[in-house]
Amino acid sequence: MKRSLMGLIVLLLSVNLSACQGDGQVSIPLLIYDQDDLFMQSFEQSLISEAEAYPYSFEVYDAEGSQLIQNNQFKAIVESEPPLILINPVDRVGVYPLIELAEQAGIKLVFFNREPLSEDIMQSRNAYYVGSEASQSAVIQFALIDALLTERSLDTNEDGAIQTLILKGQPGHQDAEIRTANIIDLLESSPTAFDIIDTEVAFFDRLEAFQRLTQRLASDAFHVELIVSNNDAMALGAIDALENAGYFIDSDTGEMYANTHPLWLPVVGIDGIDLAIESIDQGMLHGTVLHNTDLMSAVITELIDSLLKDSQEMLVDNYPLVNGRYIYVDYAAYSDD
Repeated sequence: MKRSLMGLIVLLLSVNLSACQGDGQVSIPLLIYDQDDLFMQSFEQSLISEAEAYPYSFEVYDAEGSQLIQNNQFKAIVESEPPLILINPVDRVGVYPLIELAEQAGIKLVFFNREPLSEDIMQSRNAYYVGSEASQSAVIQFALIDALLTERSLDTNEDGAIQTLILKGQPGHQDAEIRTANIIDLLESSPTAFDIIDTEVAFFDRLEAFQRLTQRLASDAFHVELIVSNNDAMALGAIDALENAGYFIDSDTGEMYANTHPLWLPVVGIDGIDLAIESIDQGMLHGTVLHNTDLMSAVITELIDSLLKDSQEMLVDNYPLVNGRYIYVDYAAYSDD
C-alpha cells in the first residue's frame, strides 16, 4: 500500500497502526524518497519480493521527493510504535531529527541507498545502513571506458583528447558528489587524455537529461565523444536525445551502427535498471555499473529479520557489519562486450 501526504490523514484518524497484520505478519513501514525514480521502483519491488520469505511485510510510503512529506510520514509512523522502520531518505543530511525520534521511541532504523552522515548514524544505538560505496561505482565506470579504448579510438576529431560530458545527479547528494568527483579524478589521472568539457546537472532524471542534451545537440559547436552519467536514468535520457539526432541507428537501413561508427557515441551509466540492460543488449548504451537490487534486498531483509529477533551477533551471510552499523554490497560491471 502506498501512502503519501494525503494518506497521513487516514493514518492520523485511525485508532492505531498495529505492529501486526491480521495474518500475524509484522508490518514494517518502508519509506521511499520518490516512487517515480526508476531505480527505486525496481528496488521497492525487489524488497517486497524478498520479504515474502520472512514473517513480516512492508507497507510503502512515498515521499514524492519531499523531505517535509517524509518527515510528516515518519512522525505519524513513530506514534504507532512499529518495531522497525526501513527508510530511503529524501535528504541524507536531514535525518538527525528522525533518528532522534526513533531513538526516543525505541524503534530500530535501517537506512538504505542514501547514506546518512556517519555522526548521525553513530549517535544512535539502533540505526543501521545498507548500501554500496559510491567511489567503487566510479572505478567500475572507468574500467568500462578503459575496456572500450582497447577496441577503438574514441578521439573522432583526432585532437589528441576525448571530449567528455558528465551527467551529474542532484547537487549535494552523496552519490552524485562522490561519483562525479571520483570519475573526474580517474579520467584526469589516466594516461589517455580526456577533455572534460562540462558537468551537466540533470537531477538523476531521464527527461531532464534528454532536454539538456537536446539543447546541446542543437548547437553547431556540439562535439562530445563520451558521456559518463551518475545513473542509468540520465544515461537513457542522453540516449533518447542522441537517437533523435541520428545517432546509433542507420536511418537508411534501420540497422544499429557498430560501436566503431562515428555516430555510435559511448554512454555509460550506473544502477543496472532493466531499461538500461535492454539498451545495452540492443547495442545503444555501452555499459552500466550494476547496483544489484536483488542482492541488496536480500541483505536488507536478512538484517531486518536479525534485528526483529534481537540477535546479539547481528550477522548477515557473507556481509558482517562494519563498525557495528554498516553493510556494504559491491557493485559489478555490465556492458555490450
